[in-house]
Amino acid sequence: MTFPNGAAPAGSSPRVSNRTLDRWFETCTLLPSGATRGCLQGEQAVWTIQQPFTLRTWPLRLDTVRVGPIYNLDASVIKNNYIRERFQPDHPRRLSERHQYTTVLCRAHHRRQ
Repeated sequence: MTFPNGAAPAGSSPRVSNRTLDRWFETCTLLPSGATRGCLQGEQAVWTIQQPFTLRTWPLRLDTVRVGPIYNLDASVIKNNYIRERFQPDHPRRLSERHQYTTVLCRAHHRRQ
C-alpha cells in the first residue's frame, strides 16, 4: 500500500466497517490536482494533501482507525541458590536460575474474513 506524504483527514472517518489485513482503513485521497488516488468505486475522499508549510491541526493517532488496547502479561521466575564451600564459608557462590516468559497470554489481534 502506498500512502501519500502530507495527507490530512478531510473530515469524514477513514474507518472501514469490514476490516481486513489488506484494507484496515480507507485510503481514498483527494490530490491537489483534483484527482483521487487509492479509492474503490463509490468512495468519497477521506484524505486531502496538506499544503506545504501549513500547521498540522489533527492528532497523530486517529481513534476511529485504532483497535482497543492490547493486554500483555509478562512473567519471570528467578531462583537463587547459594553454595558454601567447606574451605571458604565466608565467600558463598551464587547459582542463579532464571526463566522469563514474554506475552504469556499471547493471541492474534486481527480478524480474518
